Amino acid sequence: MIGTLGNAVFEVSSERVFTFRDFARSGSPRIEEHNVIGRKPVLEYVGPGLDQIAFTIRLDAFLGVSPLNELEKIREAKELAQALPLTIGGRYLGRWVIVQMDESHKRHDSAGRLLVADVTLTLREVAEYADI
Repeated sequence: MIGTLGNAVFEVSSERVFTFRDFARSGSPRIEEHNVIGRKPVLEYVGPGLDQIAFTIRLDAFLGVSPLNELEKIREAKELAQALPLTIGGRYLGRWVIVQMDESHKRHDSAGRLLVADVTLTLREVAEYADI
């Protein structure tokens, strides 16, 4: 097992390949800019910002995955803004919400069934506070 996003298990086995590529994480602090008459503005650190993660998942029927079923699960999680726990390599990275989902249907069979699709997800961090 490579990791998980909610109930989705990223894995490579002899029966199934369900993994991601182009994993990228970004973030920045929250900084406010205050105008000062006749001078340059003053920056004020307000606190940490929320991180974002983006990656692409290949959904390939030839590799033991049902592209349509997986897309439906991902769409539902996105539409409900579910906070999904993310682990990679056994390391818990927190809970994340899908804020963007881009699908690319790559291949269909002669009956129009989806065989291969790429889905790019952008996730936004869910802040967890023990004292609130």
